[in-house]
Amino acid sequence: CADGRGLARDEPRAVALFQRACDGGDAEGCSNLGGMYAIGRGVHRDVDRALQFLRRGCAGGDRWACDRLE
Repeated sequence: CADGRGLARDEPRAVALFQRACDGGDAEGCSNLGGMYAIGRGVHRDVDRALQFLRRGCAGGDRWACDRLE
């Protein structure tokens, strides 16, 4: 959804799906959501929220999120 691979690009839908995944405990979903907030893709840019979701992703074991926090 976010990059449009296999279907039409729909960043707001991607944000909703990442949020759902994160709410369900998926670390990568939290990390992806943090990335969307960090750069303002599909949402208004919000660094504080980005950090919140990246921390959740990192705590869940997603190395990508941990790398972004460093």
